[in-house]
Amino acid sequence: MQANTSPENSPRKTRARAPANATPKSKKDQLIDLLQGRGGADVRALSDTLGWQPHTVRAALTGLRKAGVAVEKMPVRDGELTRYRINAKRGRAAQ
Repeated sequence: MQANTSPENSPRKTRARAPANATPKSKKDQLIDLLQGRGGADVRALSDTLGWQPHTVRAALTGLRKAGVAVEKMPVRDGELTRYRINAKRGRAAQ
């Protein structure tokens, strides 16, 4: 007896594919999502998450402000880093 090794009869695992219209979020969109959290985020956390240098994070925050997004600097508590967040109540929350 011969084993049937034709590709049509062999069981295959089908790969899950992402929908064709699903595009990955841009770094700017990821930055906005991180800043919209209730507690905001500090430069170190943003840098680690996005894979950017700290000066690039600060430049991106400035770019968001220039684009009209209400990025605010939160009050600093003892021993903590400066945190930033997007205040949805003031100005344009996101693009």
